[in-house]
Amino acid sequence: MDLTHDYIFTHGLRDSTAKIYLAATRALLRHFGEASPVESIDHRSVLGWRRQELERDLAKQSWNTYANHLRTVWGYAIEHGTLVHTAINPFRKTAVIPPKRPSKTVARDGIKRARAGSDR
Repeated sequence: MDLTHDYIFTHGLRDSTAKIYLAATRALLRHFGEASPVESIDHRSVLGWRRQELERDLAKQSWNTYANHLRTVWGYAIEHGTLVHTAINPFRKTAVIPPKRPSKTVARDGIKRARAGSDR
């Protein structure tokens, strides 16, 4: 949690953005435990956590949000020497491909049909 607070403080994030970073961090702490040493979090354990969350029906997009924000915090901590036990970010390459969203636009033939139906 300290890493996330440090990142938020140094980057002056908006409250709504900070809230998302903190939610991702709380999810991490729920899974690994607050007493768990940060050194125990490696790529393999993150992949195990990902599998568990997706099996519990967490949306893929939600997992990607967690992974992206935690990767950012971890990268910041590695870059600034806060995490000295590793130079490898355990959240790299942990994103999943979310399902394709349906188009928000109406097909041209749908528009034509709607217009033709309103002329009656």
